[in-house]
Amino acid sequence: VSCSRMQKRRSDHALRLYRHHAYRLLIISGSCVKNEYNEAEHMMAYVLAQQDIPHECETKARNTYENFLRKATVEKAPLPNAIIITSPFHARRANYLAKRYFDDYCFSAYSEKDELKHWPQEWFCMYKCLWTELKLKWKKH
Repeated sequence: VSCSRMQKRRSDHALRLYRHHAYRLLIISGSCVKNEYNEAEHMMAYVLAQQDIPHECETKARNTYENFLRKATVEKAPLPNAIIITSPFHARRANYLAKRYFDDYCFSAYSEKDELKHWPQEWFCMYKCLWTELKLKWKKH
């Protein structure tokens, strides 16, 4: 199974939390965005190769917003509590979106620092997210 270093860190962190009984069901979400590589499927295969745990794999979402939206659409109700496992640089934007879909949640990020090259993309995505919010608010008025 070929996962990036960042995906392995997230997956290893998820396994550590599961082994400490922090959650009962692992949901990995993601899709093919710019190529045929399905992030969620590869990460899930990586996790299951190490330990068989209760899991769901959502493979249609193409970005963080769709990750939450697709899960909420399936549940058709406010989502129960959750631990959202992500990278340190992604936690802020994921938190911004998660508060719409979860009544009770927390974040857990692996402790290693991510490479600086990932930060500009995350800043751009956060800007895009806030810009979309503003446009939606302007339409309401």
